[in-house]
Amino acid sequence: MDEVIILTKLPDNDTEKEINAWLADVTKVINATVKEHECSADIWSWRLAILGKHWLLHYSSLCEAAWLLPLEGTEQWVEERLRDF
Repeated sequence: MDEVIILTKLPDNDTEKEINAWLADVTKVINATVKEHECSADIWSWRLAILGKHWLLHYSSLCEAAWLLPLEGTEQWVEERLRDF
């Protein structure tokens, strides 16, 4: 398993409403809680907690990409749930 998990489902557009809806879908699928968030230029970043472990979720509208990075080791089930997302 790779350390970085690439998400294939992205927001439909870059409106705050659409990004928040996408984030809600992602966090629901992996049972995550948003601890912090930040937006800088075209990159949105969130620090998530999944079963007590910290992860970073990033979305770049310019790169048209989203990825999830574990900070305390990976969890196979997270990658499996996002594969079908």
